[in-house]
Amino acid sequence: GKRPSCVPVWLCHGNKRIQGYLHAIPLPEEKAAQARRKAKQRAKDKGRNPSTEALCLSEWVLIFTSLPPEVLCTTTASALYRVRWQVELVIKRLKSLLNVDELRAHKGSKLADLYLHGKLLYAAVLEKMTQSRFANAKRKLDNPRRLTDWRLWKTVADDLNAGIKACFPVDARFEDDNIKS
Repeated sequence: GKRPSCVPVWLCHGNKRIQGYLHAIPLPEEKAAQARRKAKQRAKDKGRNPSTEALCLSEWVLIFTSLPPEVLCTTTASALYRVRWQVELVIKRLKSLLNVDELRAHKGSKLADLYLHGKLLYAAVLEKMTQSRFANAKRKLDNPRRLTDWRLWKTVADDLNAGIKACFPVDARFEDDNIKS
């Protein structure tokens, strides 16, 4: 039978070579059959027959990493790969909520570090306020869309922002108070 495995490989990109490790995890038979059907359909859509290699590889999840298997075993690499989209969503939601892309300071400067840490502190305060304000809300990954953490955070963020802006209107006279806040 097929078993997960890890082999050292070289990844070539242009004239650069990157040494790494390829983790190969077999798909369950039902998923493998579905992947083979999709590979056949993609080839058919392009007017050709799928290669034997393509059909064989469609039965596996392949993960390239630069970390040796002593540091990142195939089981852990597979588990991390399965949660990659959840991690990406959290990062995207934080970027959206915190407007991290709108740092008004030079990258790597002390002001940029302060601004970023302030935004992360803001996110922590928001989470704490959300937990206390919506303590009875069912907060699970499989909840209906209307009860996601994102919607709760956005509600609290809007309230918090309104409170901050009410205390410190956008006016040059309040600039020091805004910075201190």
